[in-house]
Amino acid sequence: TNHQEWQVCLVSVGVLGDVCRAVEDAVGPYCDRVMGILLANLQSDAVHRNIKPHILSSFGDIALAINDHFEAYLPHVLTMLSSAQALSVQQQQAAEEDFFDYNNQLRNGILEAYSGVLNGMTREKADQHLAGPAPGIVDFIEYVFNDKVNMDPNVTKTAVALLGDLAVNLTGVGQLFAQKPTVVAFVRDAEQSADGRLADQAEWANNVITKAMSTA
Repeated sequence: TNHQEWQVCLVSVGVLGDVCRAVEDAVGPYCDRVMGILLANLQSDAVHRNIKPHILSSFGDIALAINDHFEAYLPHVLTMLSSAQALSVQQQQAAEEDFFDYNNQLRNGILEAYSGVLNGMTREKADQHLAGPAPGIVDFIEYVFNDKVNMDPNVTKTAVALLGDLAVNLTGVGQLFAQKPTVVAFVRDAEQSADGRLADQAEWANNVITKAMSTA
């Protein structure tokens, strides 16, 4: 890999997502090698930082393609996502303008990865592997929602979608939402957005969150 040609690498990661969507589980035999490369690039200081959020997103694409077979990679992926969340919060607290755009890319990559895993795996596997991280995921989304200065519309949509995915795909998550009234209120407020796509996403998310809370 030519790490200097980071824009080529960026396109390559995008193509990987396209391939996963096109061939679905036929990508399975190649995943050990592909995931090894992606995880190594995430940890490499030689890789341009702008590539790394897209690598995180690609984990979601791969999970959607290979479903429960993604379980083999989850321990490493969850560790990487947790580290990325910590880095995002750290950058938000530093409030350095140079990092605003990158931090929103990072947030989007994290959120898309979790959504892909939740939607790709069966409920049984999602409960097994994501029930533990779920409170930290919702805490992270709450942190993003509270960043009024650097709020990005695309991140807001991805975050609202992930909250809905959590409500649909995890057992017993209603109690978690009941403990986070500000997050639930944000989703309800987003239903009034002038952005039709966000409003629709928020309406769906609010409905499934309300259902999850009613059965908590």
